[in-house]
Amino acid sequence: APRAPVPHNVTDVEVSVTAVDIFLWPVEQINGPISAYQAIVLKVVNDVEELPENYDSQLKAASDAKNDDVNFYIAAEIGNVPALKGPWKFTVGDGEKTGNYLNKELEKGQNYIVYERALTKTTKEVLKGEVGSVAKISITPAITGGREEKSSGFNVVAVAVPAVLLLLLILAVVVAVLLYRRRRETRSQSASERPVQFDDLQNGYENLGASTSSLVYQNVGDSRLSIEGIEQQSDGGEEEATYSEADDGKPKPIPVANFEKYFKRGSENGAIALREEYKNLQGDMLFPCEIGKSNRGKNRYGNIVSYDHSRVVLEEIEGDKNSSYINASYIPTYDEVTMTYIATQGPTSTTVDDFWRLVWQENCSTIVMLTNLVEGGKGKCDQYWPDHTSKYGAFTFTLQKTETFADYVIRSLIVTKDSEKRNVHHFHYVTWPDKGVPQHSTALLGFRQKIHARHQATGGPLLVHCSAGVGRTGAYIAIEAMLESAENIKTVFIQNYVQVMRRSRPYMVQKDEQYVFLHQAVMEALVCGNTEIIPQDLRIVMNKLSMVHKPSKKTGYEREFKRLELVTNAQASQEEAKEAFLPENAVKNRFPNTVPLDNAGVHLQASSQKESYINASYVDDYRERNAYILTQAPLENTIKDFWLMISLYNIGTVVMLNNLKEGRQSYPKYWPSEGSARYGVVTVQLLSQETSNNKTTRRFTLENAALRKSTIQHIQYTDWADGNSCPDPKEILELMNAVQQSQQQSGDGVIVFQCSDGIGRSGCVATIISVIERVKIERTVDVFQTVKLVRAKRPGAVNTLEQYMFCYKTVLAYLDSFSTYSNFAEC
Repeated sequence: APRAPVPHNVTDVEVSVTAVDIFLWPVEQINGPISAYQAIVLKVVNDVEELPENYDSQLKAASDAKNDDVNFYIAAEIGNVPALKGPWKFTVGDGEKTGNYLNKELEKGQNYIVYERALTKTTKEVLKGEVGSVAKISITPAITGGREEKSSGFNVVAVAVPAVLLLLLILAVVVAVLLYRRRRETRSQSASERPVQFDDLQNGYENLGASTSSLVYQNVGDSRLSIEGIEQQSDGGEEEATYSEADDGKPKPIPVANFEKYFKRGSENGAIALREEYKNLQGDMLFPCEIGKSNRGKNRYGNIVSYDHSRVVLEEIEGDKNSSYINASYIPTYDEVTMTYIATQGPTSTTVDDFWRLVWQENCSTIVMLTNLVEGGKGKCDQYWPDHTSKYGAFTFTLQKTETFADYVIRSLIVTKDSEKRNVHHFHYVTWPDKGVPQHSTALLGFRQKIHARHQATGGPLLVHCSAGVGRTGAYIAIEAMLESAENIKTVFIQNYVQVMRRSRPYMVQKDEQYVFLHQAVMEALVCGNTEIIPQDLRIVMNKLSMVHKPSKKTGYEREFKRLELVTNAQASQEEAKEAFLPENAVKNRFPNTVPLDNAGVHLQASSQKESYINASYVDDYRERNAYILTQAPLENTIKDFWLMISLYNIGTVVMLNNLKEGRQSYPKYWPSEGSARYGVVTVQLLSQETSNNKTTRRFTLENAALRKSTIQHIQYTDWADGNSCPDPKEILELMNAVQQSQQQSGDGVIVFQCSDGIGRSGCVATIISVIERVKIERTVDVFQTVKLVRAKRPGAVNTLEQYMFCYKTVLAYLDSFSTYSNFAEC
């Protein structure tokens, strides 16, 4: 017969309601497979809190127990499924039938003990396990009203109740009038006067599917733009409750419509409120983990092991009693029941075979890896996938395809065991530092979209790991689960969910900065949605974006640009750009607040920090990290730094997007008109110059005593003066073609885009090239997310609405250059 359940914490509550949430606990299948669980309710009579010794012979359904005057009964029978591998929530007294047993309402003024037992059902008999107490419940008595005051000669209640009701009625009328006036005043405000509401941020994508993670443009014939996946649930006024404002003082879920405001409050003053919230979460080891401790050699870190109740139990290998252990845990999703995820450590050299046994046993079609093999000179994970074809234990692996992006790699594997073949997708995020957070959430959310596009929902759990399987893994799973919650029940409850994860695996979300980051990622995903467009629909979508949204009196473009400003920074803060704001470097900035971030700046190899600074930033292409450098027009005192940068980083192409004279502003000529000139340690020689229409192409050789001689192409586009209207998109496409030819000749190195400030025109062209590269590879257009990625490295890039619209127009012009939109892959 099955063993008794071992609850790690017994629910003990005093409530006034007649239906109470408790936890039931799984029983290890040591004495045979578990078929079902029964919840048994004992009503305490005469202070007796234990079932009688012969309880089983008297145990009945609730209705039969009442008829036979028995004070205990079976409230529910729950069939065992793979999901029940950790504690799950059960509501005692909900009035529903489960397994043919009525879970009847509890009674006011009564005390109850709830027991649980497991059943093993065979064709011949039902083996009933021992019971274990899992909850103590006290229901407060019902309020019966006042007493008659016999000495007064009349009923006090009969007089008091009508008076109170009349007072309440008057109060309700007054409140209703005030609310009506306030609502009328609010509605009379212009859209520009109102505070930004969540609805104002929704820019006109309709939901083709049912998922927040797949919001796309739809219903193009309708001029009204909305987001269906993230509905406006309230007017977002100040009275809306957040975690800290719930009526009963306890945290409550946040409606999706209010989450942006909640995050804004929580992230003020260095996110002190969110960090304090994180401190108050339960930490350390909450439940027993004896099996993990007895398998120390299989744990990457001695202090991080799986709880006994939630661990993944591998099928035992004959003759090896320890072969069932792996440091991996089932993690429920937002409903706290469905085991949607498995969190595990990065495999070690001795557990690679076990890792693949886990993948096969649990039918995991998707693996999410959030660590590098080596970080900070220390091994964080052993390589468990092949570079070509290889074998681990009973499994044979073939690497079918590798796709490399700026922040992640996707590998497609075929795994074979005993002639059965399965496809496994391996998603490897490479820019998330150990115990830290990514520089921004945009790339991670794009990574998540890629996962959702390929993950087989009908397969096994999503398998997620970093090195220890708790910090980065916990943050990623929380982002996943909370976005699923937002989609399905329109609320987000991060504080509670992190605690839910920690009941299944210790230390999930290991640092407070990870806790803040996952809030940021969820907020960004909810505000921005998915702005991907298939090329065939781009013209229709652009027509839709040009229409005015009546409530806000703004076009779709304006609303989209407004959302960009909400989730990106117009300029770097003092904290983010300490080097740029140093007094000795401030004189090198053409515009005081247009500066590079410390974590994205280009550094010159020099003897001092003062000499290593240049106002230039790395920016990622769609597929390549640090593919571009965006920089300002050199000052007289930084020309030598500009050429040193070109020389040091073996630049093959420089694209100049400003004239030397624009209105009242002049920019120094930083190259020789003929012959050669020396700029600091670099000698620059003009080889040729050719002017065609609005473009001048110069070829230079660079000599630096410390480096080999190199040749660059300097392409200047002269028809886009600062402050003027954007040029003809076809001219920018011709410029891009010239850049592509230059790159082919120079070896496809980093491209430098230079304009007056290094953000406006430079950001535009970098965005357009990146968008078109993605169109070629994936048949997908996403201007919004591309600008977000560029701004993540160079704040303020694409800094006007006109420039933003110009990005769209140029991509459309590119598509229009083909007879059909399916013929551009080779171009």
